[in-house]
Amino acid sequence: MYRTFIFIASAIALAYITISLSFLFALFEEKFFKAENAGYGASSGVASALVPRARFLSLFSAIFFCAAFYFIPMGSLPAFAPFRRGMFFFFALVFLAVILSRLDCLAAGENILISLLCDRGVKFFAALAASLSLFLLFASLCGLPGALLSFETYASPLLFESADACGKAGFVLLAFSLIVLAPNGAAKRAGFAGVGATLEALLYPATIAALFFPLNVGLSLGLSALPMFGADFLFFWLKVFIIKEGVMPSARRVAAAADGLLRRLPVSFKFLIFCCGALLFALGLEGLF
Repeated sequence: MYRTFIFIASAIALAYITISLSFLFALFEEKFFKAENAGYGASSGVASALVPRARFLSLFSAIFFCAAFYFIPMGSLPAFAPFRRGMFFFFALVFLAVILSRLDCLAAGENILISLLCDRGVKFFAALAASLSLFLLFASLCGLPGALLSFETYASPLLFESADACGKAGFVLLAFSLIVLAPNGAAKRAGFAGVGATLEALLYPATIAALFFPLNVGLSLGLSALPMFGADFLFFWLKVFIIKEGVMPSARRVAAAADGLLRRLPVSFKFLIFCCGALLFALGLEGLF
């Protein structure tokens, strides 16, 4: 009974922390950066064609986005739901949440498939899935410790340290491409739709911080046990804040300038960087066969 109480209380606390931080970050952007609402493609304030079901879709979308945080390791703490196939549940939750959130604000007569294909959240989701597929192949060939479908296996410096120079370059380019591909910010929407949008805007940099910047400070500060977990947890959210409010806007400006220089190319700079990163990382796998 005591363990059950602790588990439920911890789950509620984590949900409260993520929802609170998502709104704090959104308020920070609105006050200091005046974040635009153009980052979500199809969900840019159009009238919903599913008004009777809008609240139902928005509620479940927000729940799924919130639940996805339970599979992300935060600092030296393992994921709250440390399943051996945690990545599968994470992607299933995010996929369902993105679909429901886009259906919620789909304009009347708009093609659902085309709208989703043009959505930046969907593009980020696809790029993240492709990146983790490469990481999974690398982990299986290199023999990294941990379950292949668990986030803890990849949220570790071992992944970067075990790669050769080519793989490290690809790793960096993949991180940059995901930072650029992440949607700009939470669209201003009311009710559960607003909660889901702010959670989505926080989920992407949190995922990037866990996978590509898995550095902790607890051991370096000479801490152990609970103080170490607390310091690393706070440092994790500091990394998320820096990525979301500092790195992402700067990376987007670089990408926009590069798109202007490469406007004659049939592909965008974001897609080109992602392909180069994936190719370099894949070439780094050659030595493992």
